[in-house]
Amino acid sequence: MQEEKKRFKMYKAGKTWVVAPLVLLGMVAGIHSNDSSVKADQISQTSQKTVQLEQKQDTKKANQVADTKDNTSEKAPLVETTQSKAEQTKSESDAKQSANNVTDPVEQKKDSEKIESSENAISNSASPEKSNDVNEGDTDNAQQSNVNDLQNKEESSVQSIEHQTLQNNDVTKKNDQEQNNDPSRLMKKSVSQSAPKEVKRNGYWYLIDQNGNNLTGFNQIPEGDKQKTVYYDNSGKMLYGQQFIQNYWYHFDEIHGTMSTGLTYLKDDKKTVFYDEQGRMRYGLQNVNGGKYLFDTPTGAMHRGSAQYQGNTYFFNNNGQMFTGERKMDGHWYYFDKNTGKKATGFAEVPAGNNVKKVYYNPQGQMQYGQQKVNGYWYHFNETTGEMSRGLTYLKDDRKTVFYNNDGHMQYGLQNLASHKYLFDEKTGAMQKGLLHYRNKLYFFQNDGKMFTGQKKINGGWYYFDQQTGQAARGFTNVPEGAAVKTVYYDQNGRMQYGQQKVNGYWYHFNEITGEMSKGLTYLKDDKKTVLYNTDGRMQYGLQKQGNTQYLFDDKTGAMQKGLLHYRNNLYFFQNDGKMYTGQKKINGGWYYFDQQTGQAARGLTNVPEGAAVKKVYYDPNGRMQYGQRNIGGYWYHFDEITGEMSTGFVRLKDLKKTVYYDANGQMLYGQQSINGHKYMFSTPEGAMQTGFFFDQNLGVLKYYNNNGQMSISNVQADNGTRYEVDKQTGAILGVGEVNFNKKTYLFKNGGNGQVITGFVTRGNNTVYYLATSGTKVYGQEKINNAWYLFDLENGAMKRGFQNVPGQNKIAYYNVQGKMVHGEMHYQGHWYYFDDKTGAMAKGLTRLNNKTTFYDNNGWMIYGEHKVNGSWHHFDEITGAMSVGFTYLKNGNKTVYYNSNGSMLYGWQVIGEHQYYLNPVTGARSTGTVNISGVNYRFGSNGVFQGFTQRVLNWFNNHRGKLTYSMFGSRNGSDGTADCSGAMTQALWSAGAGKPAASTSRWGGYNTESIHGYLNNNGYHLVAQGTAKYTPRYGDIVIWGKLGASAGAGGHIQIISTGGSDPHGVSVNAHEQDRNGRNAKNQAVQDYSYSWYWNYDNRPYSYIYRPNNIHRG
Repeated sequence: MQEEKKRFKMYKAGKTWVVAPLVLLGMVAGIHSNDSSVKADQISQTSQKTVQLEQKQDTKKANQVADTKDNTSEKAPLVETTQSKAEQTKSESDAKQSANNVTDPVEQKKDSEKIESSENAISNSASPEKSNDVNEGDTDNAQQSNVNDLQNKEESSVQSIEHQTLQNNDVTKKNDQEQNNDPSRLMKKSVSQSAPKEVKRNGYWYLIDQNGNNLTGFNQIPEGDKQKTVYYDNSGKMLYGQQFIQNYWYHFDEIHGTMSTGLTYLKDDKKTVFYDEQGRMRYGLQNVNGGKYLFDTPTGAMHRGSAQYQGNTYFFNNNGQMFTGERKMDGHWYYFDKNTGKKATGFAEVPAGNNVKKVYYNPQGQMQYGQQKVNGYWYHFNETTGEMSRGLTYLKDDRKTVFYNNDGHMQYGLQNLASHKYLFDEKTGAMQKGLLHYRNKLYFFQNDGKMFTGQKKINGGWYYFDQQTGQAARGFTNVPEGAAVKTVYYDQNGRMQYGQQKVNGYWYHFNEITGEMSKGLTYLKDDKKTVLYNTDGRMQYGLQKQGNTQYLFDDKTGAMQKGLLHYRNNLYFFQNDGKMYTGQKKINGGWYYFDQQTGQAARGLTNVPEGAAVKKVYYDPNGRMQYGQRNIGGYWYHFDEITGEMSTGFVRLKDLKKTVYYDANGQMLYGQQSINGHKYMFSTPEGAMQTGFFFDQNLGVLKYYNNNGQMSISNVQADNGTRYEVDKQTGAILGVGEVNFNKKTYLFKNGGNGQVITGFVTRGNNTVYYLATSGTKVYGQEKINNAWYLFDLENGAMKRGFQNVPGQNKIAYYNVQGKMVHGEMHYQGHWYYFDDKTGAMAKGLTRLNNKTTFYDNNGWMIYGEHKVNGSWHHFDEITGAMSVGFTYLKNGNKTVYYNSNGSMLYGWQVIGEHQYYLNPVTGARSTGTVNISGVNYRFGSNGVFQGFTQRVLNWFNNHRGKLTYSMFGSRNGSDGTADCSGAMTQALWSAGAGKPAASTSRWGGYNTESIHGYLNNNGYHLVAQGTAKYTPRYGDIVIWGKLGASAGAGGHIQIISTGGSDPHGVSVNAHEQDRNGRNAKNQAVQDYSYSWYWNYDNRPYSYIYRPNNIHRG
């Protein structure tokens, strides 16, 4: 049996509306058979994990309307389906069973009403998809209307069908089905002249064309005054519920078969899905009625609450609509982008009233507060609003003020803020206050953190901070002084200096009250001296001209000089007012002459005024007029003992008991001279006029001069009474053979010409010698051609071999040539040494050029160990050299130590920078662990005592060449810089002293003020203090600078590395400077003579701390 539906539809032809009867055959009892309803979420895909946030309960119920009456329209809810995946098999079985049942139209209507009643009951009992909303004060009711509109959609179970058929030509059914399977093509189909009819057979609805064929695929049929899209399978049956068609999920109303579009609630699956205008289920983010929704892939289920999509997090309200803006959930604020809806992480700008604030969300999207470290930068977010802080911000918990730039980054170091500069700690960012060093510059920051500029008195000292940079002035600086400007000087710590200051190698002076740099002549009260400073303020030295007057200032002290003074090889005289004197002046009993132009004292032969005349006088190298005999330029002169005038002619020198002769130039004459028709002889080099016998070296003859000095030409008598003639022309005595005149022996050549023989003369076994200077025979010791000879006192015969030299208490050795031997000599298996000057044979300890040796009473050199003056010595077995220092004695298999005198040492000894213990009996150097007086001590393999003092010194030696002096770095060497007290703290601690106080360690160690207590607590005691010179011992620690004034540059500390008469101290100091006047790189560890350094540092107040036990382990 079939049922035919007849419908009327209005057609518009031109401007006239017509009614077209449409007849549709339908089965009276329409029951679906062999129809299987499947669902979208039965496709096996990996669904995305969703996190749903609780939403407010939506108490509104969706109205469910199911109408089976013709032309009845009611509000419909989101379309629900009742079949789930678990019920699929049962649905198919039920469908088959119902296909055998036939229901008349009346029963069909009743069934429809029952369904409507049932659905309304379900709709009224519970709202699908409930969730709790945790957003305080959030209301989503306004957004509910989008879903309500869908629920109020009108539908009709009995509809007029307007079917747009395919062309009525003879095409295959397959093509018809393919075209009908695309619902979008229905919109393009033309209305058929003869509308198909809707027919119900065996409980299923079919659509029959004019030829009686079943239409398949998507088709539009009338629904009241509208059209609805339905779908017929390949057998022509209308389908219901979810259907998978051509790779898309569709949904058709379970009663009317109408294809669903838009948001649709699938009751059985308890989910809301979305179908586009073509009925296809959509996934992911979708724009629906102006709102954004998220649908799960692959189920298509609409998300509510928090959800992840494509790596981003979103939030959807109870209606599934994307939420934007701020939202508080689980006690945390979140923000969802107003355009994209993405949950913000990281930095985000969010509305704040009429403004925008920048906040920060962690990776979970939770708004953060307080201090946060992000990408290596510190930020701060208001503890209440979360707004990112900018500018100066006080952090209450940390009790500090910090600064954040416009990007919110915490700033460090110097920062410009509103025309002011501030300083923030490089590590903590805390705003700094007070007098501070920053990057080797000094600044002052007021209590409000603002950098101070200009002059300021701080802790009793004046500082000046540059108006532009705020940096404390260092060095010379021009500062305002009322309307004027004065030049002052600030030390490396920025403190104004007073009095004398040495800067870059120059001395300056600054007024003790105003600090102004001195210029010109200045009296230094403390030093009791007047000095001169040039226009640059530098102390001047040497000759200086002030106006038209010359002054002299000491080359070292700069003190203005007075009196008679040498300066650069010239002599000057300066009066009590310091002015240079010119002209003649008697000073300290002597006469001086100072040049009228240069002021230099005359030296040498000088013509000086003597009334209207001029006299020639002589001034010695000290400028003092000389009297009597003077050798000038290799010539002898004589100056009157009263007037100082130069002598000429014969002059009797009473003191020398000789008569001499000076030529017209004042020079003494020598040799034979003809004066006033007579011949005179003046000795060389004495210049004494000769009388008596005289040997003329030039002629090689002997002459005689009378008492008046004139040469005699008369006969002369020998000592034996024999008279000899004299040559009238030459004055030569014509002697023969050996002749004694005046107890002196001469040897004349045979031939009678008076020639005297000189030099060596050998007669038989004896050799004698006649002096070339006097012609006389030699007796005793004589130096001939730079060699010493010894001649017999009786006969003059030359001596050889070992000889006791008469009157000189020495034994000398003369070789076969008769020459005295000097230096070392090997003779008959023994080494001897004869003094290099005297030729005396050495006995006992003797210093040679490069060694000390020992000779016994025979003059023989000694080898090996030998006791000398009660002390053991050692002499090299080959060279005989006395051993000094550590020496290995092979015979005793021991290493001993000989001091600089060669004496073996015993017991505890400080040698160089180390301590040793030498066996008190054998002198052997100790190594390893040795028990001394009941105490075990440890020594290295080299014998060095591994004690506390040695470990302190090792720290300095290990850092030599590695540290640069600075008070502004680590101070203890950890960063390559150190100062004296920081280094000493580290060295003591490293050696085993107690750990420094935590407050001290933070600043790199104690300073010279606070380290006193540390020394007292770690094995040292004070043995001396004051400004008197004190010679410290090895291991002493010396602090310079009186307590209360020794901090910073006011103090110094060192450890004595070597003892003795000239102890040395090692320390970290700033003494070594580079050519730019800065601390020399890697040159901070230095070892200086303590005495020199103490004097160089102006003999500071000193504290000497001595180890309680220098042998401390």
